Amino acid sequence: MSSKTGGQEAALRRLQVDVLDSSMSYLEAGTSGPTVLFLHGNPTSSYIWRNIIPHVAPFGRCIAPDLIGYGQS
Repeated sequence: MSSKTGGQEAALRRLQVDVLDSSMSYLEAGTSGPTVLFLHGNPTSSYIWRNIIPHVAPFGRCIAPDLIGYGQS
């Protein structure tokens, strides 16, 4: 999954981490700078941040989790 912003391409990576007895999925983009955490509400998922993250990723690391029971978690 990738998105173009101002001639730059920001790759959105879908990753997973084990949390207790569940697997939590999250989107990640960017590599340096401050970490920005994007949290979704009820009943949405990290999908709502797909158009925002590419604009923020050049300035820091972006993480958008799918809370357990939502999205791909």
